[in-house]
Amino acid sequence: MIIAPRDATKPQLVFGSGDEMGVWSGGSDRAFGAEVLQNRAQQLLGQVSSLKRRIGGESVHDTRVASRRLRAALEAFEDLFPPERWKAGYSSARAVTKALGRVREEEVTLGLLAGLTNGGDLAENLCREYLEERYRKEIARLQAKMMRRLGRINMRHLRAQIDTLLQGFGPPGAPTEAGQEEPAGAAPATASRRRDSHQGNLFDRPGGPLVRARRVAESLCAPILSFRPRYDFRRASDERLHNLRIAGKKLRYALEIFDPVWPGGLASEIALSRALQDTAGEYHDWVVLRERLQAEIRRLTRKETTHLAFQIGRILALVEDRKSEKRKAILPALTGLQTGLLEALARARGEAAGARSADMAVAGSQ
Repeated sequence: MIIAPRDATKPQLVFGSGDEMGVWSGGSDRAFGAEVLQNRAQQLLGQVSSLKRRIGGESVHDTRVASRRLRAALEAFEDLFPPERWKAGYSSARAVTKALGRVREEEVTLGLLAGLTNGGDLAENLCREYLEERYRKEIARLQAKMMRRLGRINMRHLRAQIDTLLQGFGPPGAPTEAGQEEPAGAAPATASRRRDSHQGNLFDRPGGPLVRARRVAESLCAPILSFRPRYDFRRASDERLHNLRIAGKKLRYALEIFDPVWPGGLASEIALSRALQDTAGEYHDWVVLRERLQAEIRRLTRKETTHLAFQIGRILALVEDRKSEKRKAILPALTGLQTGLLEALARARGEAAGARSADMAVAGSQ
């Protein structure tokens, strides 16, 4: 997707299709943020409009990713918004994410189950068909619920809300896109407010795009770099590995934002973040399927349908094996990402140090 310049004299952030890579030709932190936010808002609006018309292919997944990318951009530039506008815009994006989450999870569970038991004996295949039918009914129910939620989203209202949000973008007291200023008594954008992430107030200091990029990246890298593979991985619970996956996902979306301004770019680190997200995500999918099968066994046992419960137990044993295999793949993805992040942070620090030395040299010559 390419954003047409609103002003030919402004530096532009140009994105290609797919992942949001591009080249930033220079400019202020605010100008950079405005281009990022406009691009991601347009992507989400387009995905929601398409999904409201028809569910197909990867449309649920793609729309959910678009909502997460917009949320990541809003979190990265939160301090440049009036608090109430930020909260309203973020809540709308998060509502889209939540509306689609259960459907996607059930679809993945059904796919894992279908692939796991193909080629089993007659009893196992009958058990698989029983479980698949239950999951299909659940998916149909959740899809109907999802479409009702999406149907309640007024696209004109959502577009107007996003336009209003972007018009208020910029530091307190700065002109908005409409040429207005924030009220003199407006609360600073870093005022305390409810936050939907565990990150805290990460983005409350001024600076150019690279300054912000370093600050955001260092904060989001912390959960990954603090994980000690040699000591922590063996004892890590499923929940901790799931949190590691979430940290990798948040980091990847932030790296995609700041790739155009980072020294040398971040393509390698984005790929490494994706590898951790994918491997830990696949592991989590098997964890979810195991929990579903365990719950089904308990339900059937209470109903004294012990033969079917026994057959599901056979499938559960296969799931445990796959789960163990997937866990092993997380460790090399994690260590590779840690190495890449340390190198990327060193590049940014070197660039900042070089800029400071140049400034000092100029000042000394005057």
